[in-house]
Order: sequence, then C-alpha cells, then structure tokens
Amino acid sequence: MTLQENLQLGDSCPTDVNDAEPVGIVYDPSASINQTRDLYPFESVIEVHNVEINYLSRIQMPNEVFVTTALFKESDADNVKVFVETYLHNNQAVLFYYLIFTDGQQYDNLWPNIYSPKLVWCCSITDNNVWALREACAKANSLTIEYCGRRTRQFNRAGQINRSHRYTEKKLRLVRLQRIYTEELEKSMELDRKPNI
Repeated sequence: MTLQENLQLGDSCPTDVNDAEPVGIVYDPSASINQTRDLYPFESVIEVHNVEINYLSRIQMPNEVFVTTALFKESDADNVKVFVETYLHNNQAVLFYYLIFTDGQQYDNLWPNIYSPKLVWCCSITDNNVWALREACAKANSLTIEYCGRRTRQFNRAGQINRSHRYTEKKLRLVRLQRIYTEELEKSMELDRKPNI
C-alpha cells in the first residue's frame, strides 16, 4: 500500500469548521506558475505545492480548512474528475476549490452544479491565468480575514488581549493585501475596457 493510499481523506476537518483557520493553497504539478508574479499580492500567504503527495498530505492537516486551486496543464477532464472525486470534493477540510485544466471552460457550467457548493469554477489553461489564480487567492484571503475577526472577538471576550492583538495585526495585514488586489484588479479591468487602437 502506498502512502497515497494510506491517507485518510476527509477525517482531518475539525468538529467546528469555524474554529479552523482557512489556508489558501495551489496545487501546480507542472510547476508552471511563478509564485511572486502570478499570485501577487498574495504570494506570502498562499502555499504552492508541486508534488502530489505533499499537497495531499497538506490538505489533511488538522485544525485548518482549505481553499485550493488545482492547475493541471497536462491532464484531461477525465483525469481531473478522478482527482476531484478522490481527493477534493469529499474532503471535509476543503471548503472551496477551483480548477484550471486543458479544456476546463467546457465544464464550467456543468461541474460547479455537480460539485456544488465546493467547486466554484473551472477554467481552461491559457497563456495568462493570473487573474483566475488571484481570484481564488482573494477568496482564501477573505475567509482568513473573517477568521481573524472571529478570533479577535473571542480572545477579547476571554480577556486575552495579547492574543487578540496578534489576530488584529494579522487581519490588518490581510486587509491590506485584499485592498492591493482590488486596486490591481480595477486597473486591469480598466485596461481591458479600453478599445484597441
């Protein structure tokens, strides 16, 4: 039996998902993304895994939940579907997932209905999937901001001001990243609106 077969999928989620810290994670087996460029401004808070067993082990970690994007440059829809059904959809620790694969756009209407509510969207591999990746990162960041807010309130009520302060600082840092993302997205959308001359 391989290590992969020994993974106990779906058992890592805490009993109360609201107590679990959301983690943004990208699975990129072909190592095709440049984390600094492609995930900006979230490159410091999003994990990228290129080795399947490391990725699968990571999404089983206790006391965390995951928003994940899987980028399959060399897989067809049948292989992606097997991966989704085996490792993502029934894994309680995976809150949401996004799929980028060769013919993903063809499945964007069908699969999110089948795998609702966890699968947010599918898109096809293009020369520039940057904004698709960043959108998924922004979702993970937003959920972590909410988590930090809950933890801040919880520690304030308990009189644990130092712990509350740490979560407030983390939330502030993540809010700043979200603002940068929104500003960059707005600039990109404005450029896309301009007619080509």
